[in-house]
Amino acid sequence: MKTFIGLRYNKSYVKKNGRSQLYILVGIDTDFDKIPLDVDWPPCLVDEENFQLLARDKNDTECNDNNLMIRQAYAKVNDIFMTARLQNIRIKGYVLQLSPAARLRAIYER
Repeated sequence: MKTFIGLRYNKSYVKKNGRSQLYILVGIDTDFDKIPLDVDWPPCLVDEENFQLLARDKNDTECNDNNLMIRQAYAKVNDIFMTARLQNIRIKGYVLQLSPAARLRAIYER
């Protein structure tokens, strides 16, 4: 099972405040799903390669808070992948959209 996790933003739509919605792009084999985050940020300050947001100024606490939320979401997805890999379970992309309890049920059902 090949997996991919990436930070993306909506390149086709920028809100009036100059920000775009952020997503975590999750790929499992050939299936890709976008998991929306409750974060929007200026597109020019999104570092997709390093999976983080760049600060607007030196003491940007909103940037630090948003980066923490992004890292937590990344850790949750990575935890699902790790659990499936260690237990040799094949998962589908829809599992990542479920609540934690439903996610565990779906992973353990074969």
